[in-house]
Amino acid sequence: MVGCAVVHSNGHTAAAMSTGGLMNKMTGRIGDSPLIGSGEGKAIICSTLACDVTAVMEYRGAGLQEAIDYCVKERLDEGFIGLIAVSGTGKVAHGFNCTGMFSGKRDQII
Repeated sequence: MVGCAVVHSNGHTAAAMSTGGLMNKMTGRIGDSPLIGSGEGKAIICSTLACDVTAVMEYRGAGLQEAIDYCVKERLDEGFIGLIAVSGTGKVAHGFNCTGMFSGKRDQII
């Protein structure tokens, strides 16, 4: 999976994602899809991970990074996943439960 989340200086947010496939995939494999039963994205879809992060922030009063850490480590019981999020104020947080997760961020005021 490949994802991107941004927040404009006016507070408008946008997010997008695409199936990025798997590194070192088998010859002939053309991709991966976040549909139940169709690949690595299944754990994210089945767990409604983003909804859980929001609920932890709302009901427990957790900050963004704390909520991500809790959900990635305590809420998922299958699959290897990563999550990158951006708050309405532009704060970036991320977490993952595997060894091969690549992430990056760029802070730029537009």
